[in-house]
Amino acid sequence: MPARLGLRRRPGPLVLPCPAAGGIEVVAPPLKPLAQAPGIGQVGSVKNTQNIAIIGAGLAGLTAAAYLRAGYEGEIVIFDKGRRPGGRLAARRHQGVLFNHGAQFATARNPRFLAWLQARVADGRAALWPETSINHDRYVGLPDMNALADAPISAVETGRHVSFAEQQGGQWYLYVNDAKLVAPGHVGPTGSRIGPFDRLILALPAPQAAAFLAGIGHYFAEPASIVTMAPCWTVMLGFPPGTAGPDILLPAHSPLSWVAREACRPGNRDASVGYTVQASPAWSRAHLEDDAQAVQDMLAREFIALSGVAADPDFTATHRWRYAQSEISLGVPCLWDEERNLGVCGDWCMGNRLESAFCSGVGMAEAILAHTSMSVRG
Repeated sequence: MPARLGLRRRPGPLVLPCPAAGGIEVVAPPLKPLAQAPGIGQVGSVKNTQNIAIIGAGLAGLTAAAYLRAGYEGEIVIFDKGRRPGGRLAARRHQGVLFNHGAQFATARNPRFLAWLQARVADGRAALWPETSINHDRYVGLPDMNALADAPISAVETGRHVSFAEQQGGQWYLYVNDAKLVAPGHVGPTGSRIGPFDRLILALPAPQAAAFLAGIGHYFAEPASIVTMAPCWTVMLGFPPGTAGPDILLPAHSPLSWVAREACRPGNRDASVGYTVQASPAWSRAHLEDDAQAVQDMLAREFIALSGVAADPDFTATHRWRYAQSEISLGVPCLWDEERNLGVCGDWCMGNRLESAFCSGVGMAEAILAHTSMSVRG
């Protein structure tokens, strides 16, 4: 459980001091009672035709879009630098083997998120993973974790890095770049200028949100910059069919923190054997800037030593998650500046689980709906 900053929850909107404004409402009112949780498509009688831009297509951004779609007839556009929506709801297939190389599963303590997961179980897009469900039920997407990135949105612009935003006449204009042509984390007015948008939502990891907000001169940069996020090196190892080995390992006192045989996941019918191996936050941070091949070799050797797998892998790949999970969170659903129509959400606002991302996205949508005199019926 991540530590939380001193942003005290209270029965009303949270107000942070702002030198320019002497205090602006920046956080949505507390979420509605969970018994009143809305379903997507259940809306009030008023519709809004204003356009919204969302930067970031992880679960927080997708959820915000889904709940806003219930109350908006205007355009909702999500921009993401990745090749597919979902962020850490990530999966890839190599040489016929499916690897879930991002978030491994979802747990639900929040009734609203639990209902969301159970609805996906009912329609075949998710399943319980009983072999790993010890203290809490664990859910996985079917056929892979990216199946949970399924929010109904009007448009997702993948491969697009938004490097800057400016507000003119109360409307937002974005500077959009081909993600392949700019450095990760680039901030500045480069690329194509796109707009206008009436509202802007940042659904980015805290360090990226902080840099973007600092670049446009918004004071939300300060709380976002205090949040710390741990990295995670992930190695994918493929072996010939029939290779024997454990299903799940949770190593202690090791560079590794998680090992999963992909074939033990519900719905996986791959003949070949694939393992997803994730390093601990401490090890990943210590080796964050190491050469990917060196990291791969070190973690593969550690896997062989721990698992007892006798065969050599016939396939290896590596992925570095620079911002995998928050270590310090804000302890609030989201940040919302009503004067500038700018919001910020992400798992790091509330915790470090998929559930945190979902609840933050819902909170962001409800903040906007509340400030446009709209309601979502339960």
